[in-house]
Amino acid sequence: MTIKGIIFDKDGTLFDFQQSWANSTFEFLLTLSANNPHKLNDLARLLKFDIAHKKFKRNSPFIGGTVAETIKLISPLFPSISEEELWSAHLYHFESVTQVPVNNLHKTLSYLKSNNYCLGVATNDLEKSTLEHLGKEGIIEHFDCVVAADSGFGAKPAPTQLIEISRKLDLNFSELLMVGDSSQDLVAANKVGITAIGVLTGVASKKDLSQHSSIVLKDISKLASWLETYNS
Repeated sequence: MTIKGIIFDKDGTLFDFQQSWANSTFEFLLTLSANNPHKLNDLARLLKFDIAHKKFKRNSPFIGGTVAETIKLISPLFPSISEEELWSAHLYHFESVTQVPVNNLHKTLSYLKSNNYCLGVATNDLEKSTLEHLGKEGIIEHFDCVVAADSGFGAKPAPTQLIEISRKLDLNFSELLMVGDSSQDLVAANKVGITAIGVLTGVASKKDLSQHSSIVLKDISKLASWLETYNS
C-alpha cells in the first residue's frame, strides 16, 4: 500500500531531545529541590536523569510521558505542595524552552509537502506548547493536524492519537507512516497496523527501537529516500 500520510512525534523526532530538554530539566530539578542535594538526587532517580552529565537516561519516564504523568511521579517528594502547584511550576519553567531542530528539518518537511504527503503530529506534550514550538520554528504550516496529550484523544502508547489523525486526514492505517524516537511512538503504531519508523534523535538506542520497528533511521533527513523506495 502506498504511504500518503506521515505522523511525526515532536520531541526527539522533529527536535533533538537532549539538546532541547536536558539543560532546562536540570535547572528545573535544581529549582524544585531548592538546591538540597538529597532532594535533587531523589528527583533525578525518579526521572532517571543523569545529573553529572546533565542528560536523560534511555529509560527516563520524562521522555515519552505526559506532563500529568511527570507531576504524578514526583509529587510524593513534595507532600506540602499540591499537584496543581507543581503543574504550574512545570509549565512556567518550560514555557520558554528553545527547541533545537533535527538535521534538515525544514528541507525534509518542505520536500514532503511538495510531494503531496499529508502530515500530522502526535505528541505526549501539551497542545499549547506544541503549537508554540512548531510556530516558533516556522514549521506549523506544514502540518494538517496536531494532536497532543490534552487534545482529548489520550496519549501514546495508546493508539488513540493516531486513530484521530487517521480520521482527520481521511486515510487508512495502511496509508500512514508513524515516525518517532521512542517505544511509545512505535508501539502505538503497531497496535493499529501503521507502518513505524524509529529515529535516533531521541534518547533510545537502535536496539531499543528495533524491538518495535525493523526500520531505524539516523534522523528524518533520511526519510525522503526511504519513501521513494517504499512507494516505487
